[in-house]
Amino acid sequence: MAKHNVRQTKGVFKLVGNVKGTMGERFFKESTFDSKNGEKTKNELNFGLQTSDSNETYVKIQGYDGGDADGNARFSRWDNKEKKSYKEFVSWEDRFDFDKAGFEPFFGIKLKLEPKGDTVSLFQFDACEDLRSLNDGDGIYAEGNIKVHSYMKNGTEKIVMKDFEPTKIYAQDAPVDFSAENFKEINKFEQEIIMIDVSKGEDGRFVLQAYLVTYSGVEMIEFIIENESLAKKLKKNVKPFTMIKVMGRLSNKLEEVIEVEEAWGDDEDLNGGYVPKVREMVITKAYPETIDKETYTEEIINSLIKVDDDFGAELPDDNNEDEDGDDVWA
Repeated sequence: MAKHNVRQTKGVFKLVGNVKGTMGERFFKESTFDSKNGEKTKNELNFGLQTSDSNETYVKIQGYDGGDADGNARFSRWDNKEKKSYKEFVSWEDRFDFDKAGFEPFFGIKLKLEPKGDTVSLFQFDACEDLRSLNDGDGIYAEGNIKVHSYMKNGTEKIVMKDFEPTKIYAQDAPVDFSAENFKEINKFEQEIIMIDVSKGEDGRFVLQAYLVTYSGVEMIEFIIENESLAKKLKKNVKPFTMIKVMGRLSNKLEEVIEVEEAWGDDEDLNGGYVPKVREMVITKAYPETIDKETYTEEIINSLIKVDDDFGAELPDDNNEDEDGDDVWA
């Protein structure tokens, strides 16, 4: 459960691209740690998804063996008619034998690792093992949730991180050909934001500051807007502490370096001879019908900031294209 009872803002992403980074040390990591129920194992998988010649996004999956505190694997089923979720529990060791109709691993991942293969639903721990079969250059579709968290660097500087955690990974028929005449990049996000302000940046583009309500409290992040009309509409119509859903693209441009070994800085920022040039979330649309003036107020946000401070910083379905129309500002 979250550390508060305020509704968390939701963020999702969709990407189609070619896998990279499977030869690196960070692709798959297994670690053990002590818990109150004894030693546990954690699987973690990180890989890049290149969506154009110069743009990529890294996704992250992590899971733990052993199930919940009682050693159970939790499955759930959502009933659309009743608008209700049902739960079932089995021992962690028996999770692969559970096949009750409609039930899937809670917080699981749907995988289809062969273009014409079957789709399976797995717990994150098991999905990491299956995804080790990925190779650089494989074409895949991925969608999932954006999780924002922060930590303190050197005890003084707050670093806000954005993790892209897939809930679906499907193999494509072939790698994406970025040079094809009909190529169109599929790289987008939707995010509920709580408005702070919009201002013009030094480069002529606009910067939107917003709060996101997370598991542990609240984080402030910045988005980029390149469309002046959209920036002005948001500035005029969305007052501070008002929520609205926006859509955009992830911009993680790469700059080639000659020798990885000669680069200065943290090796974890290096990726096969490239270093990230910019990491931005660029808003291209906003949905005025989603404006919510009631759920969040200045008092609620300030209370969440206090919750965050009290607990300390956290350590580090459908595939249809959205259509332009009167229901969006684009």
